[in-house]
Amino acid sequence: MSKKYLITIICFVLISFVSLSVALRELELKSVKEVLGTNTFFNTKNNLFKLGKIQFVDTDNQEFNLYYDGVWYFAEAADYFVEEKELKKFFNIINDSVLVENVEIPEGEGKFYNIKTYDTEDNLLDDIYISAEDKSVIKYGDKSNFYKINNMEELSFNPSDWLPYPLMSIDEDLIIALNVGGKYMEKEKFEEVKEFSKKMKRFLNVLEDVDYNGIISDDFFDEEYADAKMKEIKIYMFGGLNYRLQVYFRNNEYYLRIIPERELIARTEVNRIIRTKNMYYKGWTFILNNKQGALLYNFALEEFMSE
Repeated sequence: MSKKYLITIICFVLISFVSLSVALRELELKSVKEVLGTNTFFNTKNNLFKLGKIQFVDTDNQEFNLYYDGVWYFAEAADYFVEEKELKKFFNIINDSVLVENVEIPEGEGKFYNIKTYDTEDNLLDDIYISAEDKSVIKYGDKSNFYKINNMEELSFNPSDWLPYPLMSIDEDLIIALNVGGKYMEKEKFEEVKEFSKKMKRFLNVLEDVDYNGIISDDFFDEEYADAKMKEIKIYMFGGLNYRLQVYFRNNEYYLRIIPERELIARTEVNRIIRTKNMYYKGWTFILNNKQGALLYNFALEEFMSE
């Protein structure tokens, strides 16, 4: 073959290669344009009635899982109930979030959150990586394209935000008496004490907004934390609905069990309230944050009572 024909063939191959690259690029851009405007959680939204599990992974590769079995449960929190407001927020994102435009982000830069959704047979629906720096930027699985989306900014990857909060809230005005460690004090007396005692004020404030960091099943707690020391607080309330709080201390950590009770003369609707409360309290021991736990565990009425 002459040198002249060889050069002609090489030029033809190069031209064909460039034309093919341009065509593939145009096809890629066309495909991107075709998906813009579609739903971010496309497969999840189209199979919403079959959604069975949601997995969240944070930037430190720590995961937590929510699953559906009649209601939504939190797998890592002793199968406790999922916070309804946070769940509604996520379902709004599934329904409303769309791909707005494609963007360029260098591979390997930045940290990402990850959400995977599965159907009730554990088949993967969507696998989405979300930029930690800008929650409006995502990519799918191991794909290279990044997209700008809307409505994702308020989504939380903090597990505690997915637990019902507050754990309990008792209005101070409804308390008629306290029994702490066997010592009893009626409302009139602790109202007097509150005027000069910051400790009493803090105690009553905690009851209005009890926080917690996690949940353990009662069975596991009784087996693994049998040496925990317990202090009991009983709260008597108007209407005949009372609470018994069992506060535990072990290895510088505090735990709480909440037991709703009724007075014999309580109104009949108290039974319904107790059934609802027991759904959230019975069978679980709650891990308190240390500040509230220490205040509840160390609180004593003796220092406020005259001999």
